Amino acid sequence: MLKIAMKYSRRVLFLIIAIVAAIWWIGLDGFLVASRAETAAGDRPYCIETIEPKNASFYLRVERIEDLSWRHMFNSRGLTEMPDQIGEHHAFMKLVDSPWYLNWSYRASAFVAEVANREYFINKPSDYHAPQLDCTPVAHFVKTLKWY
Repeated sequence: MLKIAMKYSRRVLFLIIAIVAAIWWIGLDGFLVASRAETAAGDRPYCIETIEPKNASFYLRVERIEDLSWRHMFNSRGLTEMPDQIGEHHAFMKLVDSPWYLNWSYRASAFVAEVANREYFINKPSDYHAPQLDCTPVAHFVKTLKWY
């Protein structure tokens, strides 16, 4: 009986790992981010930009749901606690009214009105935190995106 249970538990574990890997590889987790963006914005027009992979100083307009996936948005520099290596945000949502910007937080699994590593900017003016985004907010932004 134990032998049969072990046999099936390995198969179930393998299946779970395969499903998670497929979701990550295909970029389906971007639909979760898109859903949370719609919830955070409500009826307010908004747009989303993500970190440019080769230059973390720039943000690029999201064109596809896949651009909101973990493998596109994750920036390991965002996890640093070193003062000389300030982390960047994974994605910013630009809104037409206050709060003007929300950033994606994997920790909260939502768009939040918080700036990464705020403690390093405590003596800076509040507009120092504002990202330079070129996108134009539209109603239900994620509904205008391509899937892939």
